Amino acid sequence: MGMTNLVRQACSLAVVGAFMAAAGPAWTGPLDGQKVRIATWGGPWLEYHQQAIQPKLEALGATVEYVNASPQDNLAKLIAAWGRGEAPFDTMEVLDAQWHLMQQGDFIQKLDLDIIENKKFLAREDWNEWRTGSWLTQEGICYIKDYFEKEGIPIPDTYTDLRHPKLANRIIIPDISSGAGLAAFGGMASAAGGDAKNIQPGLDLVKSIDVLKFWKRGAEVGVLFNTGDAQVGLVSAGWCSIFKKGGSNTAFVHPKINADQRGVSKKGWLVVIKGTKVPEAANHYINAYLGHDFQNLYAHESGLTPVNVPVLEKLGSDDPVVASMKLLKAEEVAKMLVIDYSEADISDWSERWTRSVQR
Repeated sequence: MGMTNLVRQACSLAVVGAFMAAAGPAWTGPLDGQKVRIATWGGPWLEYHQQAIQPKLEALGATVEYVNASPQDNLAKLIAAWGRGEAPFDTMEVLDAQWHLMQQGDFIQKLDLDIIENKKFLAREDWNEWRTGSWLTQEGICYIKDYFEKEGIPIPDTYTDLRHPKLANRIIIPDISSGAGLAAFGGMASAAGGDAKNIQPGLDLVKSIDVLKFWKRGAEVGVLFNTGDAQVGLVSAGWCSIFKKGGSNTAFVHPKINADQRGVSKKGWLVVIKGTKVPEAANHYINAYLGHDFQNLYAHESGLTPVNVPVLEKLGSDDPVVASMKLLKAEEVAKMLVIDYSEADISDWSERWTRSVQR
């Protein structure tokens, strides 16, 4: 794939303690003098980094700099800088829909798995010599229990159940350009008998549902739940739990995809950028990211699902609302549908969505 096509697809998406020396510098450590540039989101996500990861890197002697933007924007920055023989950061958070672009662009280098000791807490499919998992979402059907009980509507088992006449114009679905859009649409296409290459069944399914709105921010679903305009939203279990804690009587369904799979998992990945001058610091960043402190922090604060298995499995006892909505056993998570975006033409998905269903 040429760099032009990479740009086109990218736009479719976008403690080792320090010690005091008798003489010389006040602080030294294995990463002394190394500045690691981390490409990640801003806002609360940056604050989680500053609270649970940055101190660990600084204790090893490193300094930390952030490049705060969405993965889509950071990939665009990387592509733009690559032709000049430089990279704007050393490590990057990557969406599953971008993974094949990172490979095709030859933007990444092998990890130092000896440094990344916390990989032992991940499911084996969540790490290899090129990447480790970072977080995941569990995409599905969030609905208002009171409305379903009042109207006598059966609890949905899969997406086609949303065609119920009493749900007409009361369903909100993610736009394909939203953070959850590709995963939700990919799940619908697969459940309807299609796949990443054959999305027409998914388009037909979306058009057969009487949709109130296509959302671009998950918080929109909560607003429409509160006003009573929407009674069903295709969102993550994390968002659904946030709505319940906020006062909406929500419940969550992991929709049936096929005989073997329920629900859709959207994954994030961590990579080291090829040619980094601080590979040791970049790998220590990934190790800290996968450790208990950061995984536990974001699991409770953000609604995302941790990839650290002990943290994941403890969520059930820590948070009964989350336990009622998320799959918390590694073997259950492994049975969720994961979209193979290497088989997908995301630009084609977006163009056909816009022509067929967007309004």
